[in-house]
Amino acid sequence: MPRLSVSRSALVVLLSVFALLIAPIGSAHANTALQAALSADQVAHGDTITVSGTVTGADGPIGDAAVEVYGGTDELNLASFETDADGTFSGDVTIPETAGAGGDFPEYPIVISVPPTPSMAAAEQALTVTLTDPPVADTPEEPAAEPVPEQEPADEQPAEAQTQPDTSLNPFDLVPWWMAVIGVLGLAALAGLAFLARRRRPDENARLFH
Repeated sequence: MPRLSVSRSALVVLLSVFALLIAPIGSAHANTALQAALSADQVAHGDTITVSGTVTGADGPIGDAAVEVYGGTDELNLASFETDADGTFSGDVTIPETAGAGGDFPEYPIVISVPPTPSMAAAEQALTVTLTDPPVADTPEEPAAEPVPEQEPADEQPAEAQTQPDTSLNPFDLVPWWMAVIGVLGLAALAGLAFLARRRRPDENARLFH
């Protein structure tokens, strides 16, 4: 029995030491706090605003903590910062041209978030800015003007008609030149034969009367 009582006492001591060791971690997780603010509450697309704040835990400011900035219902990552030794952060964020296109116009949500680590719990803070102009996706595009064709004067013919080549056929182009020469010579020979025939007829008549 005394031996069993010593074992129980040792177990109680070990549990007490373990509780003391994990107590700071548990309190740090339970007491992580994020405080953030924006430099403007009304912005236009393309404007730049400043996001600043602090991250603290149970033991005070938390340095080297990652800070993420998300915008819109689609949670677009706008910027990433880190806290300094005093647990503070500050940086510029540009409002994207598509802000508000996801149905969150004109009230555009901006969420500042600190992801969890083995020694720090996650924390986030939601803020809102008012967009003063509609997003680019909701702006209708003007249709491009169609070009007006140029009209040619009525008294002038088109350039194609003026430069169209003459396609009429020349009869002499169908007969080679050498055939034309032969034809002329043949006609000359026939004319000569006819002339000789006329000269022979008077001589034959004179012979008959003698």
